[in-house]
Amino acid sequence: MNLRFSFYAFLLMISAASCNNRKKVDSTILTIDVVTDIDNMQQVNLSQLTDNIFYIALENRPDISVGDHPSFDISDNLLLTSDRESNLLMFDMSGHLVVKFGKRGRGPEEYLNINNLSFGKDNKVYFNSKDDLFEFNPDGSLSGKYSGCMLVDNTFYLHQWCIVNDTLIFGHIQNDSGQTRYKAILINRHGKVRRYYQNYDLLENRQSRIAGGSTQIFRFKGTLYFKEQFSDTLFSLNSDYELIPEYCFNLGILKMPASVRVNFYEYFKKINDYIAIEGIYPTENYIFLKVNFGNRFPARRMSPGSDELRAPGVVSTNTTRAWTNTTFCLGIYDKRTRDLHFSKPTNTDNPLFTSGIYNDIDAGPRFFPGKQINDSTMAMTVSARELKNHVDSDDFRNNIPKYPEKKKQLEELANSLSEFDNPVFMLVRLKK
Repeated sequence: MNLRFSFYAFLLMISAASCNNRKKVDSTILTIDVVTDIDNMQQVNLSQLTDNIFYIALENRPDISVGDHPSFDISDNLLLTSDRESNLLMFDMSGHLVVKFGKRGRGPEEYLNINNLSFGKDNKVYFNSKDDLFEFNPDGSLSGKYSGCMLVDNTFYLHQWCIVNDTLIFGHIQNDSGQTRYKAILINRHGKVRRYYQNYDLLENRQSRIAGGSTQIFRFKGTLYFKEQFSDTLFSLNSDYELIPEYCFNLGILKMPASVRVNFYEYFKKINDYIAIEGIYPTENYIFLKVNFGNRFPARRMSPGSDELRAPGVVSTNTTRAWTNTTFCLGIYDKRTRDLHFSKPTNTDNPLFTSGIYNDIDAGPRFFPGKQINDSTMAMTVSARELKNHVDSDDFRNNIPKYPEKKKQLEELANSLSEFDNPVFMLVRLKK
């Protein structure tokens, strides 16, 4: 027991030292010691959190082909996404197409690609195509194009951004050189700077591109939040447009050190040796964490001869990947008890039954949030092929859920789809 206590004391000491996005961290910041609870795995059931699961199967038409896991946003009554041809699509909450608009091209009202797609006030649609910001009305008409505003001072490109209000945009700057002066900038829609935010994560550049990791900018209870993958701190943006530290996440010795990040080759070689928080989804009582466990992921596939199953977009570089279903675990932090535990993954070949919250409501996919919709609702996407395979699996057949009639409805939905149909959106609204 003394040896175990000393080991965790050592981890916490390192964690506290690492939690220094600024040179000095306010002692009032709430610290979540991820490293301490990294092996605290529990079976978490959806019925503990909600009775409300809602599926949106997108309308299938010859002129609409949506990718399996597209970028999307959802307002109170509309779902926004794009198809494989970069047309913008707006659906109602029944999955019926309301309007198809926009066009890829080089014309004055056209765009080359779609990044940071989101709803704004009054269901206005925003995204950027390279350096340009586009604004569309809910009926699909173009209401504004702000050329070059995403390349600030012809130097700083905004990789991720969010509309703050009618005039301002908060955006993140990737620290690709290791010596980028600012981590974020507040601009107006014409690219004029209103505020710079100092970057304290300065790294020695060894003539290699620096791995910046993923970044989250999201809104909760009307407040904008910001976190970089390799920063320990989650910040909020106050009414004076200052970044205020809110939470510190301690990864301790499991956090990737700067010596690995500064070498792109080493980064991709060793990425799975460490853990990383790549998504944060707060609600009234909980904070859900998308944590990349890399080689520490505790579940394995049952049939090593089948195709590799892993999370979309994850680069697998380790030699054991043939046995790994995914690399992500869902952390659940209870704000009331300050307890952190992880939803225990399952050994299976079924990607919809591997990780996330166990679905004991309708025996459907385990829920792993991919998008925060509002203060109590989160969503994930499921491809038609994956859903059909799940309903055909023993994981589904042998599951006796809380609501058998909902299981029957989900089975009917899956059987109504072809494997090449548009994806299904799964929404979960948590209990208050």
